[in-house]
Amino acid sequence: MFEKLRLKRSLNRKVEEILYELAYKEFEDGKVRPGLWAKALSESDGSEVNTLGCYLKLRVRSIEDDTLLLSSLVDSVVKGEDFNKIYSDQLNKKKSNNPKIINSIDQYDENGYTQLMNAIMNLDLEKVNILIRQGANLSLTDDNFGFSAIEIANLQLTQSLSMENEIKLRNIIRTLKAAV
Repeated sequence: MFEKLRLKRSLNRKVEEILYELAYKEFEDGKVRPGLWAKALSESDGSEVNTLGCYLKLRVRSIEDDTLLLSSLVDSVVKGEDFNKIYSDQLNKKKSNNPKIINSIDQYDENGYTQLMNAIMNLDLEKVNILIRQGANLSLTDDNFGFSAIEIANLQLTQSLSMENEIKLRNIIRTLKAAV
C-alpha cells in the first residue's frame, strides 16, 4: 500500500515537472496569458524573477484546471448533456484562431484532429516522425478544446496508466520538442 502511495506521489511530481516545463516553454515562446501575468504581478513583489515564478505556478494550475474541465466536459457528454452547443462554440472559436492550413497533412478529420494529433493519441512515434518530416504544423490546435500537439501528448501522459505508454509518450514529447 505504501509502495503504491510512493509511486503515485512520484508520478504526480513527474507530471508537475512536465507541466512546469510546458508553462516555461510557452513563456519562452512569448505565449504569455495577460490575465495570469497581471495576477502574477499583483501577487509578487514586482521583481521579474518573482513575477515569473508566480506566473509559472499560476499557469501550471491553469493547465491542471483545463485538464479537469476537459474531463468534466467528457463526463457531461457521457451523461448526455448538450454537447452539440459546447462543441459548436468551441469549433467556431478555434477555427477563427487557427492559421490558414496550407499542407494537406494538416487537414482536420471529422473529429477535429490532424493526422499528427491522431498519431500522438495512438502512441505511434514512427508516424509522428514521418509527419514532422513531411512538414506537419506543430502549432495547430484541435478543433475541440484548442490543444496543440504537445499539449495533447502531455494530457495523454497525465492520463497514462501503464509504464509502456508513459515511455512512448515521453519519446513522442521529446520528438515534438526537438521539431519546434
